[in-house]
Formats: sequence, C-alpha cells, structure tokens
Amino acid sequence: MKSLFRNIALSLSLVIMVNLLLTAGVSAQNVEDRTVKLNNSALHDEFEREMLRALQANALENQMNAETSFYQKSNAEPMVVGVILHLLKLVFKDAIKTTASVTVKTTAKNITTKLTYHSMVRAVERNVTSAALDNLLSEISSGIKLVQKYDDLDFDSRVMYDPNNKLVVILEKNSNTVISTYTETGNAIETRISNGRLKKATWIFK
Repeated sequence: MKSLFRNIALSLSLVIMVNLLLTAGVSAQNVEDRTVKLNNSALHDEFEREMLRALQANALENQMNAETSFYQKSNAEPMVVGVILHLLKLVFKDAIKTTASVTVKTTAKNITTKLTYHSMVRAVERNVTSAALDNLLSEISSGIKLVQKYDDLDFDSRVMYDPNNKLVVILEKNSNTVISTYTETGNAIETRISNGRLKKATWIFK
C-alpha cells in the first residue's frame, strides 16, 4: 500500500513539474516575442538592453522559485521565517551567493520591497551600494537635481532616476519589486523622455 501511494505521489510530482516547465517556457516565449517586437520597432539603447536582460533573468528566476516551492511542499520541509532586514544592512555581494530574490525593508518608512536576484547582480556589477539604492527609493537625490519618476510605456514598468549620479531603478508596475538597477553610461533616459517613451509620473513609492 505504501508503495502504491509512493508511486501515485511520484506521478503527480512529474505532472506538476511538467506544468511548471511549460509555464516557464510560455513566460520565456513571451519575453522572446517582446524582444523580437522591440527589435523590429525601436532602436537599441542602454535602457532597452537592461530591461531585456532583466525580463529574461526574472523569467528564469520565477521558474526556479516555483520548482523550489514545489520541492519544499512535497518534502514537507518547514518554512523558515526570519526577521526582514533593512536594505541598508544588506551586502549585495553576500546576498547574490544564494541565487534567489531577497525581501527587505526600504526607506525610513520600512517599506517591504523585493529585490530580484538579477537586480542585485547588476548592483554589484555597476558598484551600486545599498545606501545609494535606498536613497533613490526615498527620493533623496545625490545632487541639486531632484529624483525623477516615470512610467515606462514600452515595458509597462516604473522608473526612478537620479540625474545627478545617473542611477536608475526599475520597478514592477504594480508591486514594490526592484527588477533592475544600474548606473547609466549614456543618454538613453533623456532620449526616452524626449520621445515620449518614458512618461513623467507622480506616483509615490510606498
């Protein structure tokens, strides 16, 4: 009897895993379709390259998280609940050793925020510190020019930009999830603002 239940559980596990892979495949295909569409309709710039990399990386991360969640449930492993750290206490180089997203508190208001693995990797690559990121989310600029906020019409995301140090943070449209962050090396943001692909916004990160 135990053998029968074990075989049934194994069969169900395989079915669920196939569904997860198919779902991830659809997500990846959506990213690829969007990439082809943009390649045919828009000029490449730094912002677009950053976004395409983030979308592809996050599709893969979502697949890995779904598989991890399934294994935890199937193996009946207890979930460990810990204290959520503030972003200022997070060291990106240490955080990316886990190859997973991280949930932190940000700004003086302690806003619960998700940092994707890709966004932290990009922060390390571009020498973006947790303090600089927290300042931008808090709308504290690094110079005399104010932090700017935009709705991204191409990728349906939100953008925060410090024109003083050219730090960019890209957020999901409907959640406090940082999907990418980098320091701009060209003028892609200004160009997208002038041609209407970034629309000035008044939303508040909260």
